[in-house]
Amino acid sequence: MSEMTRRDWLEDYVAGTREHAGTISFTEEEIIAFARAFDPQSFHVDPVAAKQSPYGGLIASGWHTMSKIMKLVSGRAVAAGGAGFIASPGFEDLRWLRPARPGDVFDVFIETISVTPSASKPGQGLITQQFTAVDSAGRLVCSVTGKVFFKRRGTP
Repeated sequence: MSEMTRRDWLEDYVAGTREHAGTISFTEEEIIAFARAFDPQSFHVDPVAAKQSPYGGLIASGWHTMSKIMKLVSGRAVAAGGAGFIASPGFEDLRWLRPARPGDVFDVFIETISVTPSASKPGQGLITQQFTAVDSAGRLVCSVTGKVFFKRRGTP
């Protein structure tokens, strides 16, 4: 994990900031194990059947890719502080643009899109961020927009 700036409060986030969060990778064994538990389609669980699929081989479930991104992003948030974290109202605009295959390694980036103090709750605000995964050729693999409520500095 690269060096992180401590971010405990809404004011610690700056719109337009983009950080490399780290990398995620995939093995055949974990692709199959995840898919057996959560998304048992043949092109996720059976390498032989996957060769006959439109993908031409085994691919990870998009939910597997998103789970790995979320684990990386959440782990960085915890490591960076986040004492003012309140909750997330959810995600928007999830896109799986390229499949993950055994041996793939993706760079994950976090871009802060907006930081908006609440008009109705002056002690908090909303941070909107885009999480992206990019392959070794620089192509976008997966993206999602996440929102998080944070306390403002000085809020009990």
